[in-house]
Amino acid sequence: MLRLMKYEFIHSMRSFLLSFFIFWIVCLLLPMFTGELMSEIPVFSGLMVLGFTVLVMGIVLALFISIITRYYYSMFKRPAYLTLTLPVSSWQLIGSKLVVSYLWLMIGVFVLLLGIGLSAVVAALMSQDVSLSLLFQLIPDVINKFFSEFSVFLKYFLYGTVEIYHLIIFIYFALTVVHTKYCCRYRLAVALVLWFIMQLFFPLIRNQFGTSYTVLIFYDLMISILLTVATVYIIDHHIEIE
Repeated sequence: MLRLMKYEFIHSMRSFLLSFFIFWIVCLLLPMFTGELMSEIPVFSGLMVLGFTVLVMGIVLALFISIITRYYYSMFKRPAYLTLTLPVSSWQLIGSKLVVSYLWLMIGVFVLLLGIGLSAVVAALMSQDVSLSLLFQLIPDVINKFFSEFSVFLKYFLYGTVEIYHLIIFIYFALTVVHTKYCCRYRLAVALVLWFIMQLFFPLIRNQFGTSYTVLIFYDLMISILLTVATVYIIDHHIEIE
């Protein structure tokens, strides 16, 4: 399974690294070229915030589209004939794809946060409101704050991990269930409708049990595991390649 994950990770690396690199370059250069204009033309400031927001949303959207297309083409198009004949079980196949997709989403979150932070630092330095020495002085305070609130960080990290797993397996299940003999036409459209219905239906049921942290984690984890089992079962017994 580790070799499979390594192959998945390396093969998808080209799709992400260039986008991440361009995003960082834009984050660094944007304050340098727009600092004076933003102070002289107030409306320009709003346009830059809007443009930067669109850029961040574009990166997030590109991540999800890449995850969807990679799963779709490797499992249901011509490459699927190779994928499904590999000497690995369906559990290993789905598990490796889940892990690699999770890693790329986490890397994407880190890249976005770091890019936004770099842009804010460069803008602050150029405005001369903050000195570089002051920024270095703040680093120990940030580290101490992190370790003092580590339990809170761990709590939200666990919740975020479960929610990412929940989101990815919803996509995988919707794409898989339509590639059976019961759905022969408009499979992508049906998968989109099914995914949308699940996004509305499952939270409604979850809210009946409460909205505490424990309930959210347990419910989403159980649903995700059930959908994983269902996805593997469909792949083993009912899958149809286009």
